Amino acid sequence: MKKSMVFAVCAVMMIAMMITMSATAANVVIGPATVSMGADVTIGSPTSAGLHEQYTGVGNDVTVYVSAAGAGLTYQWRKGGVDIAGATDSGLTLANVVLADAGTYDCVVSGTCGLPATTLPVTVAIYDPLTGTPILPIFECPLGTISLMAIPVGGKTPYTYEWFADYGVGPMLLQDGASPGGGVIAGAGTLPVLGAANLTITNAGALDAADYSCSVNDAPLINDPDI
Repeated sequence: MKKSMVFAVCAVMMIAMMITMSATAANVVIGPATVSMGADVTIGSPTSAGLHEQYTGVGNDVTVYVSAAGAGLTYQWRKGGVDIAGATDSGLTLANVVLADAGTYDCVVSGTCGLPATTLPVTVAIYDPLTGTPILPIFECPLGTISLMAIPVGGKTPYTYEWFADYGVGPMLLQDGASPGGGVIAGAGTLPVLGAANLTITNAGALDAADYSCSVNDAPLINDPDI
């Protein structure tokens, strides 16, 4: 009986020790861990094709940029679909351009998330400055035909023309129809439609003796560095 009681007391003590040890076990929370979600690559511009053109003359610089968003962005500029060595910034500068630099450029933007995105192309057009060949003096007899030609050089075609005549009181814009000397003007155009490269006055009279000039405009040019 005594031995049984001793074993019972020992068993109760061991259970009590185990309960005490379990109640004092350590607990630790590891964290929190912040999870960030990266965005796919998107191109901010251009929004439509055919609106972006760079123009300049030989020896000048041209710079174009790309606007993009996303995670871990990298850039690769191309000319005609071929990678340009070292052109890995968001901007591309062509320094001291030559005619061979003319062409179509785009940029492939890659990121940590999503697929690479490619900009719409920008055209780099290299033009000489718009100039013209002087109009030579003309001698004509009464009732003859006065033929004048404007020859522009450089710039961007198509050209538009406005013809003027100075009869001694300052330049006057000409229109098709009767001339001050009684002749017939053709090629001057009628506003707002502009004229042609050739101006003729048939059946010219003495009053058609004047100083003639032609104002030439080339096509509008778009110079947008943010493609």
